[in-house]
Amino acid sequence: MTIPFSFSYVVIDKSESGEPGHHVAGIYPFWIKDGGEAPIKILQSSIPSITAKIYSGNPYPDFDYTEAVERRIRVDIQLKADYGALVAAQMNDKEWHLQQTISPSVGS
Repeated sequence: MTIPFSFSYVVIDKSESGEPGHHVAGIYPFWIKDGGEAPIKILQSSIPSITAKIYSGNPYPDFDYTEAVERRIRVDIQLKADYGALVAAQMNDKEWHLQQTISPSVGS
């Protein structure tokens, strides 16, 4: 068991292409300044307990950027003071993935 980690990111269209036909979205840390802002998607994992709130910059509506967010979290979580061997082992497990939980409505 680990302590919970929480991250907020904004997804920005970088107008670049990765694999043929797939655009590459930029995933950047984002700190909410307006309490009324609502995320467009929330991703969670149980172990380690991670919540990632995704805010929209200008993403492609049908683009699944979960994998890109997972890569970003793996980097960002190493900067946390509570990062340790247990969390590292859990995150390096091939079964570790974020799961989409909700698409919150604006104002909720």
